[in-house]
Amino acid sequence: MNIEWPNLSNYKAISGRIATEKDIDDGIAVFSLKLDGKYVGKPMDIDIPQYAIHIDNETKEETPCVVIQAEISELDELIGCVNIKDNSHLVGMKNEFNLLGTKRPK
Repeated sequence: MNIEWPNLSNYKAISGRIATEKDIDDGIAVFSLKLDGKYVGKPMDIDIPQYAIHIDNETKEETPCVVIQAEISELDELIGCVNIKDNSHLVGMKNEFNLLGTKRPK
C-alpha cells in the first residue's frame, strides 16, 4: 500500500479529556460516550494525534488514518480517526488499529 501520509499538524484532535458533542461539532472528536445522559469513560493514554492503520475485523480492509481521539469506557476501548484518503470519520475498537506513532511512516 503506497500511502502519502499528511502532516499531523493538519488535524484537530482531543487529548487528555473525554469528548463532548461540542467537540464533535468543532471537528476535534468523532464520538462521545454517554450513559443515562452523563459522559462516561476516560481518555486513553496514547499519543494523539498519531498515524494508524485501521484493519476491519470482518473484511480485513486496511484504512490509513490519523487518530484524533481515544477513550476507554467500562466496556470498550474506542478510537476515533480521520481516513486520510477521503477525510471521513471512523470509529473502531483499539484492537482494530495498528498504531504507528507520531513520526510520518515511510
